[in-house]
Amino acid sequence: MLGTFVAAYEDLEIRVGIIESQKGGKNQRVYFFIEKKLGYFTKVDIRNACPDVSEATINHVLNELKEQKVIVPEGLGRNAKRKKV
Repeated sequence: MLGTFVAAYEDLEIRVGIIESQKGGKNQRVYFFIEKKLGYFTKVDIRNACPDVSEATINHVLNELKEQKVIVPEGLGRNAKRKKV
């Protein structure tokens, strides 16, 4: 049972640690967040994970991924959720 907790914690540390400490382009950080995200996510989730990334950059990346059919939006406006295909 302890092994399960350790493995889960290491996985969480990898997911959270890379987003907070990764250097590079802001677009790349948003792409990486979406790539590692499981299930549904919102713009608020992206903003919380990457607070220094502008709204315009987030919108640009989301629109690009939508055109490439990598993500599918569900809902409209402020309550829109997205998920990977």
